[in-house]
Amino acid sequence: ELIKRYAVMLLGTALMTFGIDMTIHANIGTTPLSTLPCVFSIQFPQISFGMITMIWNIIFFLFQVVILRKNFKASELLQIPISIFFSIMLDLNEYLLFWLTPESMVSKIIVTVIACVIIGFSIAITVISNAVINSGEAVVKAISETFKLNFGYVKVALDVTYVVLGVIFSFLMFGSLKGVGIGTIIPAVFAGFIVNFFTK
Repeated sequence: ELIKRYAVMLLGTALMTFGIDMTIHANIGTTPLSTLPCVFSIQFPQISFGMITMIWNIIFFLFQVVILRKNFKASELLQIPISIFFSIMLDLNEYLLFWLTPESMVSKIIVTVIACVIIGFSIAITVISNAVINSGEAVVKAISETFKLNFGYVKVALDVTYVVLGVIFSFLMFGSLKGVGIGTIIPAVFAGFIVNFFTK
């Protein structure tokens, strides 16, 4: 049973990275959680998107340790190998999707919508697996439990924060908007509905 649950979780994680990389290739913005890593990977192309995402996830992990303190469970240490797997799959899928270069805005939006469906499905099966969740979602859970806040509200607040920071760093580094766009709004608005659909 345990092996099956973690196999499903790893499958969901791999599919999630495929969807995220599709949004990167659509080039009209990515998911809120991946916005900052995307912006920094554009500024520092010598460091892979997967590697920057892993650093991002380690920051999330350390933040959980700080705010949870004695409530931090040893099982949460599994977030580290999961983050490594997540980052490796991000770089692998980015390489495999080298051919995906939509040109028109319509084709970019279509690719982003398909990516949203894949991401929504992957989130649904990782939740259903009832295994350790990735650091991005775990930090939402840690904040909501520590400060007795609604999980959904915390997630929305953090997603908005990631996007705002992405916009700020984009203008600071490029003087224009890169890595953030309509492709960021589409997942933010529709991902929850897609997850609910597949969960049922």
